[in-house]
Amino acid sequence: MSTETDGSLEAAAVRDLCLTDSRLQQHEAWEEYLMPAPHSITILTELVLACSDRDFSVNENPPEGSYRFLRNPDSFHACLMQVCNSGWEAFNKSHSSMDQIRLYSAVTPQYLREVLESQGDDEPVQSRLASKLRRIGEISSECVKLSVEPMKKFSKVHGIIKELLKACVDSKRCYKEKEEIVKDAIMENEMREKLAAETKRRTEQVAKDLAEELRQDRHNYDKAMKSYPGRKERIYKCTVEVIAEFFPKKTSRTVKTSITEFRVTQCGVKLEKARELAEKNREDMRMAEESLVETSLALKKCRTREIALASTIDQLVKGLAVLGAVKEKWERMFLFFQMLSNIIKIDFSPQLMDFVVLDDDRKMFHRRLLRDVFLRASISCNQVNMISRTYTEVYSKYLMERVSRLSRLVDMKSRREDETLQTEQLLQAYQRDEEDILELVRKNKAEFERMKLQIEQQMEQNQ
Repeated sequence: MSTETDGSLEAAAVRDLCLTDSRLQQHEAWEEYLMPAPHSITILTELVLACSDRDFSVNENPPEGSYRFLRNPDSFHACLMQVCNSGWEAFNKSHSSMDQIRLYSAVTPQYLREVLESQGDDEPVQSRLASKLRRIGEISSECVKLSVEPMKKFSKVHGIIKELLKACVDSKRCYKEKEEIVKDAIMENEMREKLAAETKRRTEQVAKDLAEELRQDRHNYDKAMKSYPGRKERIYKCTVEVIAEFFPKKTSRTVKTSITEFRVTQCGVKLEKARELAEKNREDMRMAEESLVETSLALKKCRTREIALASTIDQLVKGLAVLGAVKEKWERMFLFFQMLSNIIKIDFSPQLMDFVVLDDDRKMFHRRLLRDVFLRASISCNQVNMISRTYTEVYSKYLMERVSRLSRLVDMKSRREDETLQTEQLLQAYQRDEEDILELVRKNKAEFERMKLQIEQQMEQNQ
């Protein structure tokens, strides 16, 4: 191989190493993607527990056509359980993928070293060499596939939360409008109740007045009847009237009897009229009472509805706050997996494939250049291993228990007190958890930086 060719290939190796360092620097603070994860799961659990007593619809203003992600928008609790179930699937799938990537990236440097140190052109050696190279190529392809799966899962969860947030915002507006209508109805019914109560009061007063008037009229009637002449007196009255036909003048007793009869008749008419008024008043009282009861029931129903709407709106406000926080924190999880996927696709996999291609044509290239490619591929393997290993450690220590609780939220009536207490304890501990995650990430990053420095020093010694 010519000196000119060697120089150009070495320059390309240096450029690749600089690009690798640049990619590492772009994700220098990737611990920020992982730190909020435990708290996000805990506050989601708290929201599910808080909303387990009463349910409501978030389908008050459905989109045209149908929802893309939400399966049961008529139940806010069902929507939360869909988020929990999808989150549980995303975290479990991510852990599985990260664990496999961790294992692949851990064994790959050994495969690379075995290929680099293989000597001889005999068939057994070449067969083993071909097998190792094929395995390295398979690991490269498999890690690319595995790195994409968590992004797909968290992208789906993101879609569910985003659609649920919009449904909550739209429903909150509708519930607010209903609340205003109910408040207007309450004001109207309060006025009606006040009017009905006043009508009832006046009717009762009229009833008292009529009762007194009826009592007085009965007394007057009875008094008039007592002064009214009996049967003998009425016969005498008639006899006197017959005799009086022959006399120019009636006797004074006849006049008195006529006056008494008129008074009895008048008192009787007045008593009957008082009875009719009392009967009508009793009907008015019955209607006033029914109106007051009906209005009071309507007012009570409106106030109950107002309380229910206020409670629903309060839960929606809390749900929007929590879901918004979960969305923001799980977007960071997506960014974490996107970062790792990009590193694998842009750096890890190409480095492995470069090694495979160069080793296939090792006779054409200087062995020192092949070793440089091996060292750069080793750096990429260690970086991917460090990131995936860190995630599996974070998952095992801080996420697994919380994620498992998400799967238990479907039916927890019998264990609600225990779950609530545990949630409160986890909420209080979230700052300590974030500090522990930060310390873990920094420790693993420091170990990787020391290893990378050693490899770079080896590369300098090869030049």
